[in-house]
Amino acid sequence: FLFFAQLFGGAAQGGHYLDDVGGNIELAGGYSRSAWGGAVKARTGYGESTSSGGLSLATANAGKAGTSGSMDLQTGSSSRGNSGWLLLETGDATRGRGGNISLFVGFGDSGSGGNITAAAGSTTAERTGGSVAVTTGASTATSSGSFRVSTANAGSLGTSGAIRFSTGTSSKGNSGAVRATTGAATRGSGGAISLFVGKGDSGDGGAVLVAAGETSDAGAQGGLVALTGGSGSSRDRRDGGNGGDVSLTGGAAHGRNAQLDTGGDLVFTGGAAGSATGGSVLMST
Repeated sequence: FLFFAQLFGGAAQGGHYLDDVGGNIELAGGYSRSAWGGAVKARTGYGESTSSGGLSLATANAGKAGTSGSMDLQTGSSSRGNSGWLLLETGDATRGRGGNISLFVGFGDSGSGGNITAAAGSTTAERTGGSVAVTTGASTATSSGSFRVSTANAGSLGTSGAIRFSTGTSSKGNSGAVRATTGAATRGSGGAISLFVGKGDSGDGGAVLVAAGETSDAGAQGGLVALTGGSGSSRDRRDGGNGGDVSLTGGAAHGRNAQLDTGGDLVFTGGAAGSATGGSVLMST
């Protein structure tokens, strides 16, 4: 026999849109004076031959006026010690792959799209704030998973969304660094780092700007910009490693006007000085 257990809050038949609300359903673990309070557990049924039961947690659709119900999943506060942690994970799989975790914001037709916000915890103690770590899956046999950050394409009006990487300011000491590094490789080459600006069909092409940091400290020097080719570290006497080149090339001009359509220049300029000598341009082999 198959039995269902159903639990409903009471219906409200009144006509007032603020006072005549449906009845709640509340589940609460038991109170404890000395030890920890009682837990609330919800678990689906076990299927000996096939799948276990699913768990659906959803709010109902909104009526003619109003919004659909919100969903709040949080742990309680703590007056002494850590607050409770929140774990969201799928189970391990044998002869299959682990289940996905998907997070989507619903589609709307008025106003801006809904946001997804993730923030680590703050602290008032003399310790660091919480970190945010995002790591792709490992594979013991082949490649690890890829990681992609992208904004959606623009519609018929407007521009595509920007991507911004920035560290916070600091009132005492250095601000945080931004570092992009590819992993080391065995029996292969280290991964490349590529930086490209997209193609456009109106106005000048997009720029690539690299600027070192400014300092207002007396006697100090502005930040360094260094471009260095890769090292060929092999010491083999017959044919050891060669150093990598550094190539600077002006942009190509594909126009057909012999006077106006010129290739891009290479401009080397030493820094300006308010009182002393300006910076030099030094080249050596």
